[in-house]
Amino acid sequence: MDLLDHPLTPSSGQIYDQADAAGFIRLYGLPMRVRLMGRDISPASLLVELNEVSGRHGIGRIDMVENRLVGIESRGVYETPGGTILFTIERELKSLTLDRETIQVKDSFALKYAKLGYVGRWFEPLRESMDEFILKITETTTASMTLKLYKGFVTIIGRK
Repeated sequence: MDLLDHPLTPSSGQIYDQADAAGFIRLYGLPMRVRLMGRDISPASLLVELNEVSGRHGIGRIDMVENRLVGIESRGVYETPGGTILFTIERELKSLTLDRETIQVKDSFALKYAKLGYVGRWFEPLRESMDEFILKITETTTASMTLKLYKGFVTIIGRK
């Protein structure tokens, strides 16, 4: 029995039994052309498509206890099946194309980036400056990857 009202991902007993393959091409650090299960889709519909495909494999559900700003602990269940796929691709892509020091700075930016959004400071010069840094370090990034989506796991099965 699932305890969530409208889950994007199935419970472990209901996970899809057939693997799917998804292929991606990233240009200049942005998803420019996407091929998913043998068909081309636009970058605009990427997250919607990824949520559907990866969600049925149980990918991207996080169940955690968090400490709120006021000191209260609360349970949080977050679902981001498509975001999990994009994170997997981004992590692999940076390991293939960036040096260690640049990766360390980029990773520290990711935490700050998330916090700026969380505390309502999205439209600040700091976030805009971080955007410029990310665009600069990814301007020569080009890669394609093929992923296997199956029973809660994302496996990279091809890189180019």
